[in-house]
Amino acid sequence: MTAGGTALECTRRHLSLVRWDYAEHRKSVFGQEAKDGVDERDATLVERASGVFTEGDLHPPNHYTVLRAAAPVVGSNPDDLERIWRAASGSAHGRVWPALTLQHVVPLREYEPGQYRTIRIPDTDGMTEVLEVAERMTSYGVLRHADFCGADVPVLIEEARLWLASVVPFREDADPEAVARLRRRTADGSGRTPSTTDGSPKVDS
Repeated sequence: MTAGGTALECTRRHLSLVRWDYAEHRKSVFGQEAKDGVDERDATLVERASGVFTEGDLHPPNHYTVLRAAAPVVGSNPDDLERIWRAASGSAHGRVWPALTLQHVVPLREYEPGQYRTIRIPDTDGMTEVLEVAERMTSYGVLRHADFCGADVPVLIEEARLWLASVVPFREDADPEAVARLRRRTADGSGRTPSTTDGSPKVDS
């Protein structure tokens, strides 16, 4: 939604998502009167936006169109992102096939010719892939929203880093200089790395 390029396109995407939410809400309510109430809110939205957008412009998307459109924004291939999302969604909804996809079968003892005892172990590469994509999408969305709200993003990042460094347990053999750097506030409190005259990051001697 926030990668529309212009305020107008971001608005169009937002309103389309609102209409999608109305469509899902309508499916969840009981009784015609309640459904009519949701339809009325949807019609009001279309009417109020008609001076800028047609009803077709605001056609509600679906999971896959949103997902595939978001893929390039976070550096993913649409087919890969859909595959990853399906596995994660299927796992969350208790489907059987993701358990097969995200596990390896390890053969053990051959208890009779051609028949083996087996165990299944998690596919750590597949699970890591899900987490990495989730991290990229979440980070992009949060930082983009903060930027659109006019927040000072470097300051927010620094505050988050300082908080994390104050609560996360470090290994006993952690590099003390690295730990100190994580816990150190920038000299001017801006969250920005000091730069040299040519714009490159300044390195303390």
